Amino acid sequence: MRLRKTNQGLTIHAIAGAHVVLLGMHMERSACSGHLGFAIHRTDHTEHEAYWMEGTKIFEATDPAFPPGAKYPTNKHPIQGFTWSDFSAKPGHRYTYKVLALSGSPHELTPFKQVEVEVKTESEAGGNHDVFFNRGAAASQEYARRFGKAASLENAAENDPRWA
Repeated sequence: MRLRKTNQGLTIHAIAGAHVVLLGMHMERSACSGHLGFAIHRTDHTEHEAYWMEGTKIFEATDPAFPPGAKYPTNKHPIQGFTWSDFSAKPGHRYTYKVLALSGSPHELTPFKQVEVEVKTESEAGGNHDVFFNRGAAASQEYARRFGKAASLENAAENDPRWA
């Protein structure tokens, strides 16, 4: 499924596969002055859940001093890029993504543009067209988050619970 929605000068492009929803955001360069990032809220209409998506980048000024690899809600530590992939999507689910462009300061984030898009992920059963994303990229990011510099089993400590 592919969709594009624009509201208040903020455009979101959504591409939904079975397990991944890719979001691309766009604003005119003139509207980016003071822009600090994007907050993304996801509503899962299938499982009746709603929450802020999480990321791993933070502002130094509001760093809660969590360990490396910790995740932070995007409404407190916004996504500092114009693309986002939701690798936690499930096949055949209906989701609404609300994207807020944030300005202000890291201590006082203020939404100044907002757009919502509703998508339905593909079924794994297949149809006329199938969309697949390489989930290896997400897996490698998660591996690095969990294990850091321990590149292989040979380098891992025998009693390191992360390898259990």
